Amino acid sequence: ARIRPRSGGRGVVEVDEGQLRYLTGEGGTFLSLKSVTRIEIETTGDGPGADDLFWIFVTPEGTARIPGAAPGSEKLVDALSFFEGARYEQVIAASSSTEPRLFIIWQKGRLLVH
Repeated sequence: ARIRPRSGGRGVVEVDEGQLRYLTGEGGTFLSLKSVTRIEIETTGDGPGADDLFWIFVTPEGTARIPGAAPGSEKLVDALSFFEGARYEQVIAASSSTEPRLFIIWQKGRLLVH
């Protein structure tokens, strides 16, 4: 199974030295990967003509919602290596989903089982 790539989304994603940055023309989101308490992927079923997959990073300070089609978003999969127990199989399932769903990828302090 493979992760279905996307392209053409809004903004740019950068992951470097434990920091995640999502930059748009209106501003952006900056967060430390150490502060993340939960990672989800939301699918909307709106694709392929519109963004239909969003990475959601939850921190005590707030939530970052990043389109899976944003340039650089493939680095988010690489960033999962920072999170022990991340559920890569859920990322794969989300990437091929065609309906509205929420996939829990990782949660701090919890071992997620299949």
